[in-house]
Amino acid sequence: MTERDGDIPTGETPQKSAPPRQRGLFILVPLAFGVLAAVLAWQLLTGTPDKIPSALIDKSIPEFDLPALPGWDEGLTSADVAEGGVSLVNVFASWCGPCRVEHPLLMAIAAEDKLPVWGLNYKDQPSDATRWLNQLGDPYTQIGSDLNGRVGIDWGVYGVPETFVIDHQGRIVYKHIGVLTRADWALLLTVLLHAPGSVDAFSADEALDDSVLEARALKLHDELRCPVCVGQAISDSNAELARDLRRLVRERIAGGDSDAAVLDFLSARYGDFVLLRPPVKPANYVLWFGPAIVFVGGAGGLWLFLLRRRRRGGESAPASLSEDERKQVESLSRDDFG
Repeated sequence: MTERDGDIPTGETPQKSAPPRQRGLFILVPLAFGVLAAVLAWQLLTGTPDKIPSALIDKSIPEFDLPALPGWDEGLTSADVAEGGVSLVNVFASWCGPCRVEHPLLMAIAAEDKLPVWGLNYKDQPSDATRWLNQLGDPYTQIGSDLNGRVGIDWGVYGVPETFVIDHQGRIVYKHIGVLTRADWALLLTVLLHAPGSVDAFSADEALDDSVLEARALKLHDELRCPVCVGQAISDSNAELARDLRRLVRERIAGGDSDAAVLDFLSARYGDFVLLRPPVKPANYVLWFGPAIVFVGGAGGLWLFLLRRRRRGGESAPASLSEDERKQVESLSRDDFG
């Protein structure tokens, strides 16, 4: 042999480490999963997404004076709403798909003639709004055209449709975002007018006669989890246990309990799990951080699996010999065995 064994090419190349950019990617991917999981867990445990708070609750309606739509005799002013007693202000637009969904219910409400329904036509061309109402019907007591959306800003409008409940003192007492359903309408009637209503998750005969106490009860219903449905508040659940808990909350409020006393009473019997927003303490870490830990663990496991698979793939696929290297190996073989 004319060459040393150490000089014979083996056909293998040194294993290269992953470039810094790829290593950073392997770190950032599970980290992103973890952040997303934490956000989702926070949203899950901190209330219902369709009830966005409004800074105008319990405040007087904003001052405004809107013109009428073409073909309508009157526009809409803040004085009209304030003097109209208990009423609804509905924000709508002809270009809004969900507005078309809730429109039949608004027509039914208007037909019942229980309270005024004021229309705030939001950032809509007056001619389009007129055509839309002529086609679908006009459920509104009066309508104001908010062409540039300025009055909508004063009302804190997020989008359309939105519905505000106004009390007899001209104050905003409730804000509903999204399509108004028959369940929402029956609940609002029960709370504000004590009128008969029918809804799967709430019966009119459950309501307290005192509107202040009833408002407190409804607020607590939104804060309590149905132990049967798990993901629902007792205000939204059809379960028999949820109905019993709603009744219990009302009984204890009528008996003089504070809101905190009612929550403590139920927590002592069902644990903090019954609270949609449980307190952060060691006993509840699994409720607060469990989803995030599961997501991070899953993302980390996936990352390790892909990393090991990549390494095995690199080890099992050595680089092929070049033509010169192949001839050199053949020459050495002939020298050894020829």
